[in-house]
Amino acid sequence: MKEHAVQIDPQRPLSQLLLDYSWYNGSQILTFKTDQQIIGSHFQGSRSKRGDRIYGTYELQDETAIAIHIDGSGNHNPNIIDDYTYTVTKEATALQLNDFLINPPNHQQLQPVEKLIHE
Repeated sequence: MKEHAVQIDPQRPLSQLLLDYSWYNGSQILTFKTDQQIIGSHFQGSRSKRGDRIYGTYELQDETAIAIHIDGSGNHNPNIIDDYTYTVTKEATALQLNDFLINPPNHQQLQPVEKLIHE
């Protein structure tokens, strides 16, 4: 995803950053929508073969914290965690998300990319 990577202004509000870009998490591109849905996109071989699905929902708690619920439809394993409360650190090249409330702690790095358009 490096060819579509962009830099962000860490001084901008998190609420704006989430909506103005899509975010690469190392395996798929996440797009935060105004209705609090997160769309996960992946590409199979070429840009024309994009697959989209509902990744989950989010709620901004403040400018340094976000709650994310990952859609675990069909997953009834009680050992799978699908609710995270991340502390967010903004950098020019990424958002660092850390949830230290669970054991082991969960970390995600979201790299900004050009916003994907979803219907």
